[in-house]
Amino acid sequence: MFGGSVSPAIFIWLNALLAWAAKNKRSIEGLVYVDDYFHLEEEGQVEEYTPYGESFPAQQTRLLKLWDEVGIPHKQKKHVFGQQLTILVLM
Repeated sequence: MFGGSVSPAIFIWLNALLAWAAKNKRSIEGLVYVDDYFHLEEEGQVEEYTPYGESFPAQQTRLLKLWDEVGIPHKQKKHVFGQQLTILVLM
C-alpha cells in the first residue's frame, strides 16, 4: 500500500528488484540511485524505441523495453541523454 510509512521501503525494494532483473536477466548495465538510472554508452550505440519514435542509447532503449514489459509507466521528457547532463544532488 502506497501512502503509508512503509511506502519508501516498498518502492526501494521494487526498484532494486527491477534493477536486478535488468542486470542479471537482460544484461543491462548501469548505476541506480533511488529512482535514477545512469549508464555510459559508446557514441553511435543506439537503438530505436518505437513508442517514442526516436533512437536512444542501446542500454537505455533496452531498459525502456523492460519497463514496458512489466508495466512500469514512464514519460519521454524524463529520458535524456547526451555528452553532458545536469544532475541535481541535494545535500
